[in-house]
Amino acid sequence: MVGGKAKNMSNKKRKVIAETKADRNNNKTVLLGLMERGSRLRLQAVKPTDFVPDLLRANVDLESVLMTDTANTYFKIGKDYAYHGVVDHGKKEYGRGYNYTNGIEGCFSQFDRMVIGIYHYISPKHIQKYADEFTFRFNSRKATDLVRFNTLLSNCNNRLTYNNLIK
Repeated sequence: MVGGKAKNMSNKKRKVIAETKADRNNNKTVLLGLMERGSRLRLQAVKPTDFVPDLLRANVDLESVLMTDTANTYFKIGKDYAYHGVVDHGKKEYGRGYNYTNGIEGCFSQFDRMVIGIYHYISPKHIQKYADEFTFRFNSRKATDLVRFNTLLSNCNNRLTYNNLIK
């Protein structure tokens, strides 16, 4: 989930959250990360109306080995895959043999550092654009600067104007 912490909010916003007894993750946007071991990354902003198991089925082959944490979302859908390995962070378990999620967790850590160090704030409206930028940079990290630059230019289809950006 991407979003600010209550302790970093203004007193006014914290007070509203406390009075309404709102969920502490109310101000966060869910970012679904899919990564093939030793390969490419895909990040997708999840809207509240999206159903994560449907997104998994659309993006991950059912013959694949699925590695997840213990989030309730994955238990039922994990049965549809060839194998479903689970890592329980609540029990301080971060890997058990072939079962680990360190690759995707490292990506999320780098994404968080990008937000904190460069952008400071990402609005839910534009989070997918930031995720796409991060994904491009992550997936092309082993390429030379020239190859990366040429790939970037070849993917530019048209001009992005300010009015199109803020719509």
